[in-house]
Amino acid sequence: MTVGQRVLIIEDDSRVAELYMSKLRRRGHEVDKARDGVSGVDLAGSLLPDAISLDIHLSRLGRLAVLSVLSKQEPVSSVPVIMTTALSGLREPVSRLYAELDAPQELLHL
Repeated sequence: MTVGQRVLIIEDDSRVAELYMSKLRRRGHEVDKARDGVSGVDLAGSLLPDAISLDIHLSRLGRLAVLSVLSKQEPVSSVPVIMTTALSGLREPVSRLYAELDAPQELLHL
């Protein structure tokens, strides 16, 4: 990601969101945040960010629903989505995520 790009963080934990935002701003990026999937989808459509950071464990419209909606919205459908979590010890197999997302593995970078 080049300096100065706009990043949308969709994260329901305000402490985690602030941590991500602080780090990205120090690197020269414009950062916006949404507290849940519904507002994240709305903001993505209006802001047209260069990248989206999406919490794996969202309340209110979970990750799969958010990804489904974003993939159908032009021009947001071409925005890279980085799936994140602040949970330690998370053992969700990558193959399960691939299956849930219904996308070819070569298109995903987890």
